[in-house]
Amino acid sequence: MARSRHTDPPKVVADREDLRTGMARPRVLACRPRHGDIHPIPKNIVEALLVIVPSEYVHGMRRVELRARQADVGMPYAEYRRDEDVIIVYSVPTEWSRRFLPEYEQRSMRRFGAHLERRADSWVIQWQSLEGLGFWFAFTVLFHELGHHFADQYHRRKGRILGRPYREAFADATARRIYRSFRKRMKSRFRAGRVEPSQSAS
Repeated sequence: MARSRHTDPPKVVADREDLRTGMARPRVLACRPRHGDIHPIPKNIVEALLVIVPSEYVHGMRRVELRARQADVGMPYAEYRRDEDVIIVYSVPTEWSRRFLPEYEQRSMRRFGAHLERRADSWVIQWQSLEGLGFWFAFTVLFHELGHHFADQYHRRKGRILGRPYREAFADATARRIYRSFRKRMKSRFRAGRVEPSQSAS
């Protein structure tokens, strides 16, 4: 049977493309953040993440853009544009409020050091550590969007995922797989002496 990106496992397809392109990765473009905001993941860190993440999750992606947000914080934090194969990550301030904050999001933010406080009818989210904010955005937001890209890139193998709740659940599950793979690779690099302790995300 002829080799096909629609029948071969994603890792096989991505590894074959890496051999052809020399492990080329998506471009990362950084625009000026909104006034008072920051880009929670700097351009050079995004570039490094895209190298460490297993290639099957970034295969076929054209670029990642860091843009100024045009709406309230979290509406959205980031998005995947399927027709362009592009992930856009929006700028944020170091403190913001949300009228509604799902419990799973509260847990994930606290895990990375956010201080959450209920004031009147809103949640106020404060980040004392920019490193914690960056880790949360990388592992929760960026990896989630990579999950959407992964689903779209290989949908012809099993068909498209219909229904937004199912697509979001798949992206969340994929983000967790990417995170586990990322930690495993970082630990291997650390043991091999290729990463200083201060650079380790584990």
